[in-house]
Amino acid sequence: MAFFFLISAAVLASTFHCPERCHCDPTMKSLHCMGPMRLTELPARFRPSIEHLHMSLSNESVLNRTAVGAFSHLRVIVLSRCGLQRFSEEALPEMWHLRQLDLSYNFFQHLPADFSNGLWALQNLILSSNRIAHLTAMSLKGFDSLEKLFLDDNGMTSIEPNAFGTLTRLRQLKLNGNRLVDLPAGTFWGLRDLEVLDLHGSCVKNLDDFTFAFLGSLSILALDHNNLTAINYKVFAFSVAGISFYHLYCFCMFGNSWVCDCDLQHAFSKLHATHHLALSDYANLRCHRPLPLQNHTLASVDSQLCIAETATVLVLALSVAHYSHRCDCHGRASAQTQLDSTLVQRRRTA
Repeated sequence: MAFFFLISAAVLASTFHCPERCHCDPTMKSLHCMGPMRLTELPARFRPSIEHLHMSLSNESVLNRTAVGAFSHLRVIVLSRCGLQRFSEEALPEMWHLRQLDLSYNFFQHLPADFSNGLWALQNLILSSNRIAHLTAMSLKGFDSLEKLFLDDNGMTSIEPNAFGTLTRLRQLKLNGNRLVDLPAGTFWGLRDLEVLDLHGSCVKNLDDFTFAFLGSLSILALDHNNLTAINYKVFAFSVAGISFYHLYCFCMFGNSWVCDCDLQHAFSKLHATHHLALSDYANLRCHRPLPLQNHTLASVDSQLCIAETATVLVLALSVAHYSHRCDCHGRASAQTQLDSTLVQRRRTA
């Protein structure tokens, strides 16, 4: 019987011809194509067996959902750098096997309200480096199985409250490299299982009270390299509904424009006193204003800030000791690589 299967495989391989500009594996389950080829141009004989489809530089302006749905056994679709601008109007057929959809480095400007139709089992959605400027409450509705969502480097300026409300299984959310000046309360409501929230380099300036409320599973929060000048303890709302950041062990905030005053000292004193919360890079936080304290570490002056408001800031500036310490958040070459590896290590030791 084994000999029969070997002969059958050999015969099948001998009749298998990979399409031009494509690379195929011997099992005919993976197809990698590069160049000006459309989905509809792929021979029909490949469609039933393909599980992993990778296409790039195809120069298709419209994502033909019917053509995608023709690959009934697909588990991974990568359509990166294809020049895609919009979705076709027809509904996507149900794709129960699809687990990952990568549409990065295209030109999508918005997500249609029916985007999730047919994608009930999708776990990873990668929309990095598109032009999605705004997320509505309907943009991601229906992605009940989603675990990873990458929306980084889109130039996004706003997110409606409850935009992530149905993503109850989401574990990683990348929003870095956007222009999210304001993050109002309710932005992240519903993300009860979220472990990683990456907002570094997103121009964040204003955080409302309860912005991060109810994120009880959060392990990594990256707020570094933004435009924060102050922070309110209520932003985290640790006591709301009895939820605390028990798992939050990597909290990055360096590279912001901190105004070192008594209010900032009070806020960080409360954060330091919060059980199970580790300010990973506190020793590297530096004052941006007032000018006499510029570039001094917050740790070197925090105990004197309230006193300084009744004295001369210049005298304080001359008396502080300038020092810094290496922290877990500093110097990462790739934010996503560190976030993923840190989570893996944490799970191994759990």
